[in-house]
Amino acid sequence: SVGTGKYIGVEVSALGGTDAFNYAIPAPNFFGDSTATFANILRAMLTVNIINTPTKVYDGNNLISLTTTDYEVIGLAAGESVTINQTEGTFDSEDVLSATSISALLAFANFEPASGTLLSSYILPTEATGAGAITPLALTGSIADSGSTYGDALVTGAVTLDNVVGTDVVDGVVTIDATGNTSTSGNLQAGSYTDLQVVTSLTGADAGNYTIAVTPADYTVDKLALTGSIATSSSTYGDALVEGAVTLDNLVSGDLVGTPVTIDTTGNESTSGNLNAGAYTDLQVVNTLTGTDAANYTNSISSSDYTVNQRALAGAAIVGSSSTYGSS
Repeated sequence: SVGTGKYIGVEVSALGGTDAFNYAIPAPNFFGDSTATFANILRAMLTVNIINTPTKVYDGNNLISLTTTDYEVIGLAAGESVTINQTEGTFDSEDVLSATSISALLAFANFEPASGTLLSSYILPTEATGAGAITPLALTGSIADSGSTYGDALVTGAVTLDNVVGTDVVDGVVTIDATGNTSTSGNLQAGSYTDLQVVTSLTGADAGNYTIAVTPADYTVDKLALTGSIATSSSTYGDALVEGAVTLDNLVSGDLVGTPVTIDTTGNESTSGNLNAGAYTDLQVVNTLTGTDAANYTNSISSSDYTVNQRALAGAAIVGSSSTYGSS
């Protein structure tokens, strides 16, 4: 055991070797030892390390709970063991990206020796250190459903975050991915989309402490009311009807939309089936939209008037004739 002026004796019972016969064993002393001295037995230095890289999920502070299995004790004599019961550890930072090590203060009471192990034989350290890590917190929340009219800028819904720690500064960036759902002009097509709004990144001073677990949200694109006008037109009775040209006010640039004009003659036809001569109010109408991008619009094109001019009836000249007075 540890102490000063410790007696150390050695009893020699026999000599060996080729030349052993040339030597005599010293007479034993009072204790029966052939030789002896006095020496000091000093306390051994122990080192305590934190092992296995203890980890916790980000919670806004630099504290961590430790267990006995998070420590190793180095420097013990063979057959001896000590358990460390300190449960409180401290990271070098509270943030995920900069927290790399843990320290734990050690008092005498934190050392629990096994049977047969004397703490008095050792110099006990006052601190244990080792590698550690803080993992990001999964940030949950929701995005408000949102929508826009076809051709307008997309409007993302507001983000509500559920579990931001304390006064952390963090926000979600919402992305609307139109891939595979665009019109000829490159706009998101009219329709209702499930889970189209997604938080794809986080911003703010504390964003590095979180991962994204925000629930996606729906998005709706309403059809655009396509407005415009039809030029008034006319024809002569009996001729083919001539539709007026259509001018569109708000067709999204690059879209392919057709606007066929219909002239409905029902109820206004002559015996030959031609549109009767006359002036007709709102007779020219765009009844339907056609083309690749027609489904993104509703039809709000104004109707237009149509005029059928009377046809000048032509024929052969009447041949001159005569008769005698009084005859038929």
